[in-house]
Amino acid sequence: MIPFGSWLPDLPVYVDLKSNEQPHCVVAQNCVPNKGYFQSLPSVTEVTTSALGNRCQGAASFVASSLTAYLIAGDSSKLYHLIADNTFDDVSKGGGYATPVDGTWTFTQLSDTILATNYADTIQSYVMGVSTDFADLAGSPPVAKYLTNILNYILAAFTGDAPFTIHWCDQNDATNWATGDARVVVLEPTGGQIKGIVGGEYGVIFRDKAIHRMNFIGPPQIFEIAQVETQRGCYATGSIAQFGSNIFYLAQDGFFVFDGNKSIPIGNNIVNNFFFSQLSTAFAYKMKSAVDIRNSLIILTFPDGSAINGTPNRAIIYNYTQNEWSYVYDITAEYIFSGRTVGYTIDSVDAIFSTIDSVPYSFDSDFWAGGNLQLNTFTSNHRLGAFLGSPLTATFETAETAPSGTMNRSSIPWIQAVIQDGGSYTISMGVRNTSLESVTYKAATSPNVSGLVPISVNDRLVRAKVVVTGGFSRAQGVELVGTQKGAMF
Repeated sequence: MIPFGSWLPDLPVYVDLKSNEQPHCVVAQNCVPNKGYFQSLPSVTEVTTSALGNRCQGAASFVASSLTAYLIAGDSSKLYHLIADNTFDDVSKGGGYATPVDGTWTFTQLSDTILATNYADTIQSYVMGVSTDFADLAGSPPVAKYLTNILNYILAAFTGDAPFTIHWCDQNDATNWATGDARVVVLEPTGGQIKGIVGGEYGVIFRDKAIHRMNFIGPPQIFEIAQVETQRGCYATGSIAQFGSNIFYLAQDGFFVFDGNKSIPIGNNIVNNFFFSQLSTAFAYKMKSAVDIRNSLIILTFPDGSAINGTPNRAIIYNYTQNEWSYVYDITAEYIFSGRTVGYTIDSVDAIFSTIDSVPYSFDSDFWAGGNLQLNTFTSNHRLGAFLGSPLTATFETAETAPSGTMNRSSIPWIQAVIQDGGSYTISMGVRNTSLESVTYKAATSPNVSGLVPISVNDRLVRAKVVVTGGFSRAQGVELVGTQKGAMF
């Protein structure tokens, strides 16, 4: 068998399987990566008929002490609450907002209060179960680009015209930024501007060329801020995604996971070169990553050179338990985030799914109850989407190999794909006799009644392109059937 192996687009295309060199594929598109195989990836389908007024520039889900789930989203001028009939309710303060074109709404939570900032307006406050609309946070908080919660201290970073400055409020009191434990800290400027912050039991500050860790030590200092990375920082704010105690991010030299003390490279000689060759750097501020906890995945959406108005039209997927990658070609997502369902009624289900056959879950599933984890996007129609549609058409291409050795042609009459649990497919063989020649692809052909694809190959170097339509549980590689060593010339 020629295994698909891992998707390693940064490695050379040729693999010598006879010397036990690690097999890999050069294309793994529209699929989910796992160890030794790939799974089908559902397409994004819109789950609301209601839409935001403009491009989504931030969204997040929260759970109140009552266990009610709230989904909040923001665009250039408004904030919205997704209510139970799956429509977006305008919950903006009077007069609305002035979010910059390249800006983002950042959210955090303190008890039952949702806090939001867009680096243009006063920090916004909304008390779940009490508020009707968002309102300016009391207590003269700083205007900030980023917000997070560290042990019930709200941290505001990149405040005003100070890209190196952080503020935090008194513990458990987001309206007190001047007394008690509230502090202002100006970081030394050599690390560059702040690019993002992450909270939890400790804080992490990402900068252009540095990473800092904030440890709680109590009064009078409250937090000890230690620089744990020098000369490496975050390339794009939207790449930051926290999973457990780890943080995924994109640096100037590729993808890393920060474990709280150090950065671990995860994309070197794997996907870094491929990613930067595809990224439209002019719209890098629109890239966004999100965690799919259920499937141990991080999905980062980004625009390539063909993106319309810089709207992300590609994605890269990282399986963080298996250290495996794949690529999504068919996606358009203004924004992607880890959300929670808010519950469905019969009327809202009928509005979203056109027929009973298109409903993805049985009606006794807890999916419909609300509060369940769900990876969400906003589509180019500014509507909420989820990965609940029909499977995307997946494409795989094996690395190039010489089944009979580089000095001999291989006579191969048939080939078949190793795919489990459904999925119709075609195979196109790419062939050449030396690495100096261009690759010629034969016509894509479906299997015959015996499950074999006739290919009639008589070449030294071969690769297989497999296109799979429909869902499948495992795509593992291809089998060459009836291969014989041919002539040397």
